[in-house]
Amino acid sequence: MKIFKILMLFTTLLISSDEFYNKALEFEKRGDIQNAMKFYKLAYENKTAKKAQVSPQKPQTTDTFWDIKTYDLNYLMPVTYTKNIADDGRKKVETKFQFSVQKPIFYDILGLKEVVSVAYSQTSWWQTAKSSTPFRESNYRPEIFVQIPTKDDTFKWVKFGFLHESNGKGGGESRSWNRVYLSSFLELNRFTLEPRIWTSVGDLDDNKDIKKYIGNADLKVGYKLGLHTLSAKFSSNLHLDNTNRTSAQLDWIFPLFSDMYGYISYFNGYGDSLIDYNRHTNRIGIGFAILN
Repeated sequence: MKIFKILMLFTTLLISSDEFYNKALEFEKRGDIQNAMKFYKLAYENKTAKKAQVSPQKPQTTDTFWDIKTYDLNYLMPVTYTKNIADDGRKKVETKFQFSVQKPIFYDILGLKEVVSVAYSQTSWWQTAKSSTPFRESNYRPEIFVQIPTKDDTFKWVKFGFLHESNGKGGGESRSWNRVYLSSFLELNRFTLEPRIWTSVGDLDDNKDIKKYIGNADLKVGYKLGLHTLSAKFSSNLHLDNTNRTSAQLDWIFPLFSDMYGYISYFNGYGDSLIDYNRHTNRIGIGFAILN
């Protein structure tokens, strides 16, 4: 019996489920029900084993392309209005949109169930109210980060990352900086909280005083009410004198149909775009957002 089991185990590595099934039929036709049942069982086990072999050793989603997922909010606001603008010929009304995706590349290298991912985000300001409809500004943010989950029901994960941000321009309009950051995510009932701190690394020649306006930390607060999401994002240089620069963004996302949502956003402060990092901006916009 032991020899038979060993032979059968070895055979499962070489023979397909269909062959086991056909063999079982032969035994059944001969009236050898005992061996027929053994081969029926082997056919089933072989089929199950092969499914397990092709199952990935990493999380997968069936609704993503090459495991590419959304990252930050993807949105299109056809109409935004800015109260105070630079005297450079721009219009107060323009279109703003953002594209943001991530791609996991490594899983559980350290045994912490961590995921190492790369991400790319792009935010653009499009002067659609002008006759030539030029793109006024685009900010590009490639990023790499590791996200480590926790076992806590409230404190969900911690994330370490490196973020480059630039506007792709040259000369006096060039803006860029690099940051190393630490963030975490907490969820309590309908509320979410995402604090993030960072330090700049490398050259800041294009914008030496950017930290005076954008600071070294921000905080996202969210509240879910059914299919509606209300959120706020605050950033500050944490100065307690007249050099304090604090910014706030308030968002309302509401359902329209399928994965399409309405999006209303209000921003007041500094750093709405890199080119205007040191200019106070007061902007409101309305459009559409994709959450999945």
